[in-house]
Amino acid sequence: MYSKNRYLVGLLLPALFICAGLAGCASEPQVFPPTKHALISADQVRILQDRPQKYEQMGTITLEITPALTWDERGDANAAFELLKQKAAATGANALVLWAQPDAFDIRATAGYRGTFYQVPIKRQLPTRTVIAQAVYLVQE
Repeated sequence: MYSKNRYLVGLLLPALFICAGLAGCASEPQVFPPTKHALISADQVRILQDRPQKYEQMGTITLEITPALTWDERGDANAAFELLKQKAAATGANALVLWAQPDAFDIRATAGYRGTFYQVPIKRQLPTRTVIAQAVYLVQE
């Protein structure tokens, strides 16, 4: 019985590692170069916490946090999110992704936009703090 179980484990364990490896590769987003798109209003730009599966990279958006762009008493930073959405819309993007390469930011701060909270990448170079996000165009299948 022991050798039969050991044989099954010997077959199943490598198969599990292969499946896990394939699943990890399949989850990486497909990033396409930007193409020209009709501009939309900032109100139509969606905010996404994570990168979508398929998108065009329209550009990196940055915004220096000033005293006028800080959180309100509920933790919302509506003015900052509105400016980020305006910057994204100006590139032809239809979404703003709150994501940055790990070496591009120092911390993630929780900030709300109209009552929905997000983890926002921030680069700290004292005395300034800068939000980093991605302007993207979502690719439809």
